Amino acid sequence: MEAAYGLSITITMLMTTSLLSIYLFYKKIPIYVIIVFLLVYLSIEGSFLIANLNKFMHGGWFTLLLGGFLFMIMYVWFNGRRIKNSFIEFLRIENYVDVIKDLSQDQTVAKYATNLVFLTKANKVTDVESKIIYSILNKHPKRADLYWMLHVDILDEPHVLEYQITHIIPGTLIKVDFKIGFKVQPRVNLFFRQVLDELSHNQEIDILSRYESLRKHYISADFRFVVIDRIQNYDFDFPPREQFVMDLYAVFKRFGITEVRALGLDTSNVTVETVPLYVDREIPILLSRNDLTKRMG
Repeated sequence: MEAAYGLSITITMLMTTSLLSIYLFYKKIPIYVIIVFLLVYLSIEGSFLIANLNKFMHGGWFTLLLGGFLFMIMYVWFNGRRIKNSFIEFLRIENYVDVIKDLSQDQTVAKYATNLVFLTKANKVTDVESKIIYSILNKHPKRADLYWMLHVDILDEPHVLEYQITHIIPGTLIKVDFKIGFKVQPRVNLFFRQVLDELSHNQEIDILSRYESLRKHYISADFRFVVIDRIQNYDFDFPPREQFVMDLYAVFKRFGITEVRALGLDTSNVTVETVPLYVDREIPILLSRNDLTKRMG
């Protein structure tokens, strides 16, 4: 037991040093500082590892086996997200302002919700994800009186809790940018309620129901959250290594926490919608036309 414990501590130290060096790299710390940091700490931790290798046959093998399994999960999760994120496409929201306004006012389309809320990864106010446009316009036209785009930005500061409002289409499309510290639990549903109360108090929006029978009794309007899950197209194949990673990623994702729960959304008014991973990909022509009736004529 002591052998496994000593070896596990050493491996944990090595993993922590590696992760910290990666973090410093992404924070644009000078590369020579990172190299010096790695040389100092890896030399110290490497000596501990060599000193504990003789304990391998006395229980240390289990630690290496467990560590290897955890490393595989981290590798698959990191690369699976990286592969999926590589297919994220951002569009200019200004190109869809007119069609969104027309859809919102089109009485021939059944109303999907009074307030329709999407979660977006777009950092810029001028951008919108192609999957959101696909969901609103193409998959099933979703008419709403007011569209919301919620963006959650996790900051390096631990206790920041701020938000910013942008009226992209006044009275039709609003974007809310939440800036949340990494130690703050992202209760997006609770934060969004506060935003609605403050906007209503400032008379920037009307949160009463748009239905006359409910409005005269001061009933609040309905809200519907749409969480979009991008899945692999059946007509699209990855290279073998990436396909293997994506298959394992799909398995691990079943046992992980869902995005709805991670963001603290109320499951009673959330719709999880699947869209193709790549919605604008050109389908190669595989068929050739052969009209027998034309030849017979």
